[in-house]
Amino acid sequence: MKKIVQFFGRNFKGADFKHDLEAINLIVGRNFQNKTARLDAIQLALAGYHPACSRKVGDIFDSFSGAAPMLSCGVLFEDGFRVTRAYTQKAKGAVSYSDEYEGLTEGVKEWACSPVLIDHEAFLGLSARERSKLLFSMLAIKSDVTPESISAQVKNIKLEENTEHSEKAIAQVVAFINGVRSVSLTPQEWLESLSESAREAKKLADAATKRLAQTVLGLSATQGAVVNVNRPIETLIKKERDKLDAIARDGATLAEKLRVAQKSASRKIQIEGQLSSIKNNSEAITRRTTELADIDAKIVDLPPRDEASFAAEEARSERIKAENALRGLTDQRAKLKADFDKDMKRVDCPCCGAEGEDWKGKRSKKYDREDKKLANAIETLQANLVLMNERERVAKANLDEIDNVRVAQNELREGARKINADLNALKNEDAAIVNMRAELDAITIEDIDALQRQIEAKREEHRVQQPVVVQLEAEQKQIVAARADAASRARTVAEASLAAQVSLVWKATCEIIETKQRELITASIGGVIDSANELCEPILKTPIVYHDEDIGRFSGSKFIRHKTFSGTEKAITYSALCVALGARSSIRIAMIDELGRLDAENKAKLMKIIRKLIAADRLDQFVGIDVSQTSNFGSDVNLITV
Repeated sequence: MKKIVQFFGRNFKGADFKHDLEAINLIVGRNFQNKTARLDAIQLALAGYHPACSRKVGDIFDSFSGAAPMLSCGVLFEDGFRVTRAYTQKAKGAVSYSDEYEGLTEGVKEWACSPVLIDHEAFLGLSARERSKLLFSMLAIKSDVTPESISAQVKNIKLEENTEHSEKAIAQVVAFINGVRSVSLTPQEWLESLSESAREAKKLADAATKRLAQTVLGLSATQGAVVNVNRPIETLIKKERDKLDAIARDGATLAEKLRVAQKSASRKIQIEGQLSSIKNNSEAITRRTTELADIDAKIVDLPPRDEASFAAEEARSERIKAENALRGLTDQRAKLKADFDKDMKRVDCPCCGAEGEDWKGKRSKKYDREDKKLANAIETLQANLVLMNERERVAKANLDEIDNVRVAQNELREGARKINADLNALKNEDAAIVNMRAELDAITIEDIDALQRQIEAKREEHRVQQPVVVQLEAEQKQIVAARADAASRARTVAEASLAAQVSLVWKATCEIIETKQRELITASIGGVIDSANELCEPILKTPIVYHDEDIGRFSGSKFIRHKTFSGTEKAITYSALCVALGARSSIRIAMIDELGRLDAENKAKLMKIIRKLIAADRLDQFVGIDVSQTSNFGSDVNLITV
């Protein structure tokens, strides 16, 4: 629990102040001395807003600031924690806000003051359900409300008619209730959630009931034509369709026979035409066979060509080598002559450089010897070359003769192949003739005219039978549609009955939930009323009560609502409610303005009650405002004179 030991205000309604607080505090002074401003500063510092104005920063500044462009207030707790709120008006009129938390260890949310401690409208301005929800969040109120307990009551709902549909409806609603669960919700929050879901479900069920009821009425008004749905239409259709299929199969068989007969007749005409146009091939076969025998007699084995070709190539190669050698010797002899003529023109010896005619004689003899040797070699090679040319000619002629023989033999073989091909064609033609004659003998043709008459008769049978099947199929569609319509009507009636039962069950369920909510609201608010009466009952003429979802008191049999209380009654009642609501808050403080309206006896009663609540650890501090100290409140009262 946190106790305020000091509070302050700067430019708060034009005044600067700082005061210490104890358990019981009384602010006294003449009228218009900003006594109420002290309470306002405490309330604004604790909650960050004030019930007398909106929560907008500009409105707060306009309501509580003086002439200076700044406003601040704050409270200091006994544990050293300080809250300061500051408002500053800028040059263009905009107001900025800042707050400061000194010495905070648990976080702002852990200490934050509940609005109901300073603003009674934060509680009384709520609806009955919202008040109960707030009480469940603030107080340790126990409840036995569970999905199981509500489901048990739903299962015991008694409808006018207990049918299978009513049992299904109850089961649906029970399953729905068991599905609306949340471990994080209080019983009242869970009931509120369930109540909203139940009302919506009932709304949907009512709409479905109305819609289905109208559908049932519409079905009754649009009764279709009477159809015998029990007629064995499927059996009749199968019987007549089997007849139709048998006629179709017989017709198809006759059509196939007609096709085969027409094809056979056409084939017979074709074969007869081919046979009449084919000549006798026996003479041609004999003649060509004789020609083939003559050619076969002339065909011999082909002479080998490889040896002759090798010999011709070898002779050619030797001749080329000899010609190359002769050319080399001729060039060598010409060079020898050129070198000799060159040397003979010199004066000195090309070998030793000696002058005279002796070296030329020696050189001439050497040249003669070498030239004669080359001349003999050339003559011998020329004679051999003549022989080589002849040998090459003979080898080539032999190869040409072999090639000519081979060409002639190949021509004979090609002629024999063509004659064989002609013979095979003639023989195949004869074989085809034999086959066609055999096929012609095997052809049997049914009476085509008779087949056509039979087919026409089947077509007539099919034409007569088909409308019978079509008529039965049309009747079948009507019967199937009538059966489906009857089933649909039955389903619709069943759905309408079930929807009506569901709607009734939801109606009873909503009543169960609302009854339980009223019980919870009465139980939750009843505890607060009892606690508040400890403070205000000795002062008010009659105790406050919760009646008709509102707070007030009875004067005889007349219920007086709190909004019509006198100013003093409101101050006492609202302060008492704040004390009761703040029983579990970290900040427990009661603030009452206008104590001057109480007489001395009631003031004494009030102070006695305050001391009793503080001693019972149900209240930490009290701050009251009076015009002057007209009564002796005791030495434990901290007087703040302004």
